[in-house]
Amino acid sequence: MKKWLLFIIVISLRLNAQDTIRFMDGKTSAVKVAEIGLEKIKYNRIDNVDGPVYVVDRSEIKYIKYSNGSVDSFAVKKPVVESTPGYVNHVPAEKSFEKIVIVNKKLFYDHYGANERVLLELISDYPDPKTKTIMLREFSKLKNYKSNRLIGLIVFGAGAFASFIGLGASTPAIFLGGTAAAITGSVINIVNKNKYNKKKIDIARIYNGEYNPSEQNFNFK
Repeated sequence: MKKWLLFIIVISLRLNAQDTIRFMDGKTSAVKVAEIGLEKIKYNRIDNVDGPVYVVDRSEIKYIKYSNGSVDSFAVKKPVVESTPGYVNHVPAEKSFEKIVIVNKKLFYDHYGANERVLLELISDYPDPKTKTIMLREFSKLKNYKSNRLIGLIVFGAGAFASFIGLGASTPAIFLGGTAAAITGSVINIVNKNKYNKKKIDIARIYNGEYNPSEQNFNFK
């Protein structure tokens, strides 16, 4: 009877002397903390306090509740970032836009090439509704130029083929007609390619604020 009583007293003392570790993953363990370092925490399992010492990173532990009731928290607190209100006195905060860089008929934004998709995204995010509408109107013309270029390439290909057939068959009429069609298709392609590139540059200049929407000559061909 005395042995059982002594055993119960020892178990009770151990339970009362245990520390509790709460890990970041939500698990909880009853332990006996041996050492708390700057980066590591060492502890023994409560059911084998004389056994091996376990070592974990402080970042893995949320808190430790000691046997005396005190608690040490190791959770990393996120820095508080002061946010700037989007509106001050009901006036929208002005958003800064990086300019589109124009180099040899090519567009670049934020050090990357700006294709049609990027250009449309930039236009869609533009803050001034009037200027945005004008840019969208001009952007819609790019599709026509691309379609005309395709027509020009088809005419060029058909003309070149006819010219080749006429030359091989010694048929001057077919050769001359094919050559004329090839030249016409090539011209259509080149003209619309130049219009396409110029239109993208015009839109970029509108975006950069180089043209004033209030001017009467703001419309582009």
